[in-house]
Amino acid sequence: MIDAPSTVPPASPLVVQVGFAGSRMLFDPAAHPGVDEAAFHQEVEAHLVSLLRDLPKTLCLTEHHFPCGISSGAIGADTIFTRACKQRGIDQRIFLPERREAFFAAIGSENLPDFTPAQAAQTGEVLDSPHIIEERVVSISRQRTQRFDDVNLEIVRVSDVCIAIRREGAQAKHAGTADFIGRASARKKLVHEIIVSVRDGHAHCEGRWLAPDGQTVQPGPPHFAPPGVPPILGEFSIDPGARYAAELMRFTSDIADNRQKFFKSAARWIIGTHVTATILAVAGVAFLDGVEFVLAAFLLVEAIVLIYGYRTHRQLHHENALENWATARLICETARSVLNAGQVRTYLQHLFLLPYPEPFRSVLRTLNIHHLRETRDLASDTWPQRRAAYIRDRLHHDREGQIPYYTTQRDKAWRWLRRARRCFATFSIGAIVAVVAKLGLVSICALATSWHVHAPGAEHTLGFLTVVLPVLAVAALSLAASFDLEARFLTYSEMVVVLEQHRDHLCTAASEGEFHSLALRTEARLVGENVNWFSRRVFTKVS
Repeated sequence: MIDAPSTVPPASPLVVQVGFAGSRMLFDPAAHPGVDEAAFHQEVEAHLVSLLRDLPKTLCLTEHHFPCGISSGAIGADTIFTRACKQRGIDQRIFLPERREAFFAAIGSENLPDFTPAQAAQTGEVLDSPHIIEERVVSISRQRTQRFDDVNLEIVRVSDVCIAIRREGAQAKHAGTADFIGRASARKKLVHEIIVSVRDGHAHCEGRWLAPDGQTVQPGPPHFAPPGVPPILGEFSIDPGARYAAELMRFTSDIADNRQKFFKSAARWIIGTHVTATILAVAGVAFLDGVEFVLAAFLLVEAIVLIYGYRTHRQLHHENALENWATARLICETARSVLNAGQVRTYLQHLFLLPYPEPFRSVLRTLNIHHLRETRDLASDTWPQRRAAYIRDRLHHDREGQIPYYTTQRDKAWRWLRRARRCFATFSIGAIVAVVAKLGLVSICALATSWHVHAPGAEHTLGFLTVVLPVLAVAALSLAASFDLEARFLTYSEMVVVLEQHRDHLCTAASEGEFHSLALRTEARLVGENVNWFSRRVFTKVS
């Protein structure tokens, strides 16, 4: 039985994504003509700053969790949230319904522009702040309302917890803040709702935490479980200033290497001990019948060999060697992919489209945040140099390049697979010959009893071979299956062809956008192969 995937608290930085949506107008100027809009917004901003400051304690986060804000770039509450994140030094991702230029020039439902020139300039300045690590269009819809709904959906989808600001008495609109809260509740997300009203000309903010059923709750467990990491990362920590992906790759690479060696040696030992025990048992019956002392010694050795084989089998599964090996290797190769994608200034979408196990998601999000942070300031005019570096380091490098790696691994897998097939054929044919020979010998002896023809030595030897040779044939197949030889050979052969095609396409890329698209397709294929390998290996036991 395989235990359900689980997580443990992190000992290294782990992101908590805080989604946000809010009203464009936080008070009605017609109903409150004496309110100073700038001062009112500053008061709301102060409330948000206080909320963000207390959020780790409120959500029972560890010292290793760090927040990242996610919002749209509209005027009003979204702009205030962006300023609050900047004041708190929190990274922020901006999801837009359309390109920035079109967004600023959009005309609303009342045939009025969404942004005045002053508001557009102010919002543009805010979006260019250093703490904004991503600005991405998340909708392709032609309908205005649907575009805003797509933004809400995407913010809710990627967020761990949500914050929403609503104006007191505001009517709910499709794709508005009330819909955002409803979307978050439908996806079992914890939501902090803030109702803003005017009291004596000042902003009054009243907040409450909402469970998915809409009831007011305390924000900690069980209503919110802080993100965790797979158990093998429970002791992973990094020094301040170190690159997260590089340290993660180094840490998991050591675990993967150790677990792989242990698994392979255990597989050989388990299969070898059972084959040896079979040989001893058959040899004892075939050759030592009547020699009690020697037969007893053979049986004792057989028992010891079986005990050690079974003990190794129990140890292999008790320590979850295979699962830990597969997990460590998948995380290691994902971190390696993120490092090599350092030449690509874009959201690592492929990490969230591939079928990773759920406990990996928080690590993937953290890798993505670090990537966005590190690539934010890459200059667009340097893309040809970055493309050349990517092709050289990711695909062609003698030691780390993926084309040489998969070529070497393909040839190695084929050599071992060919040996396994030859062993199986040799032992199987030998067994057939032994069976036929024994059949012939028995028949001859049966027909020639009157001649007193007996060949006990030959008969015992053939009997020994008819049992042992099939066992050896099955052992060869079992080792080949345990080491995944056939799947590795076929996968590596295909990967060499695909990577060479991707290399040719990358060499002819004519723009930064094409380079980014091709690089992400290459990474998706490379990481996807490791995800598929993980799915195969984590359920493959020693046969």
